[in-house]
Amino acid sequence: MQNAANVLSYGAFFLYISAFIAALFDATKKRESTPLFRLILFPALLLHLSGLLLRTYYVGHAPMANLYETLLFFSFCVALSTLVYGLRYPVRMIELISLPVASVLLFLAIRADHKFTPLFLALKTIWFEVHVMASFAGYALFTISFSAAFFFLFYMNKNLKEGKIYEEMVNSANVWGFSFFSVAMFSGAIWAYLAWGNYWFWEPKTIWSFILWFYFAGIVHGHYLKNWRGKRVAWMTIFGFVVVIFTYVGVGLLMKSSHNL
Repeated sequence: MQNAANVLSYGAFFLYISAFIAALFDATKKRESTPLFRLILFPALLLHLSGLLLRTYYVGHAPMANLYETLLFFSFCVALSTLVYGLRYPVRMIELISLPVASVLLFLAIRADHKFTPLFLALKTIWFEVHVMASFAGYALFTISFSAAFFFLFYMNKNLKEGKIYEEMVNSANVWGFSFFSVAMFSGAIWAYLAWGNYWFWEPKTIWSFILWFYFAGIVHGHYLKNWRGKRVAWMTIFGFVVVIFTYVGVGLLMKSSHNL
């Protein structure tokens, strides 16, 4: 069954690359995304989702207990967010960043150790699943805001109309990303209390998650201050993506944490 999930992941990976090529072709022709881009991305997401469901059936729990599973889920969230924002806004460029990010994450998942990680008792709660799913939904939306911020800076002095659209995308993705990450923080606190009798632990992953949450809280609320809009928010969003990546993998690699991921 794991082999079948791997085949589906490879299929999704190659379709993501194909969708990126289609989007790149649209960009070079200076036109909005064509139906071809969406026609490729949609079946890629279906394959990816099928792989996630197979993994869930194989391990008997939501696929988010080790690096392989979280990479698989993170990449799916990024690709899904790309499709949603591609349908919502009439611009063609964010997928030139977000799809390569999704593809790299999925490739890393394919190459990662696919071992089965049994859930210990503290993880056998709906709050764990809500916490992790909301975390990666937030990460994915911060990836979208990062992509939009990059192109806002690119277009702000070249095409005011497109620049405004990208600015709106940055603000929207930041608000939704912050909302999902807030759910992750609160559900994580509830999970910690039920599992260990304490809402908060002074350990690196928890501290950096709070830093990330507080940082984007500042961006989201700072948008309502006139002097924070536009270029300043874009640069802060780009730096915020660095904080996202460090919180996800950097903490686990460089610091000793009670979190496996």
